[in-house]
Amino acid sequence: MIRREDWPERMDAAISLARRRKFSWGRHDCALFICDVVEAMTGTDMAYGLRGRYSDELGAKAIAGELGGAGLRALARFIASRFGLQEVLPRYARRGDAVLARAAIGGRLAFGVCVGAETLIAGPDGLVAIPLERSVKAWRI
Repeated sequence: MIRREDWPERMDAAISLARRRKFSWGRHDCALFICDVVEAMTGTDMAYGLRGRYSDELGAKAIAGELGGAGLRALARFIASRFGLQEVLPRYARRGDAVLARAAIGGRLAFGVCVGAETLIAGPDGLVAIPLERSVKAWRI
């Protein structure tokens, strides 16, 4: 997967669109948020075949089960393998890289995008910034 020449502007535009969107399973959740950002930067939809297949947390978990595991870690393994994403230590994540991080509230795992010293994730009422050091995995985009 190769970033487009104007990826920073495309990434910023995707983030701006998502900034005030409310969390909604299957429409605007953490997995679809990072997939939307990556698609804007590269033209590749990492959620192809997954979009529209769930509308609640139970449905999302069922898809993860189909992919060989449970939860976001299974989805991350599937997507990384499918698209040949290189895993990097979270502290080496760069702007635009995909990240799996612990949310500040409740400590649940969430996908997000690295924007420097922070990771943006889809939250209940828009995007939430959490420190990059809360990341547990990262992949080069």
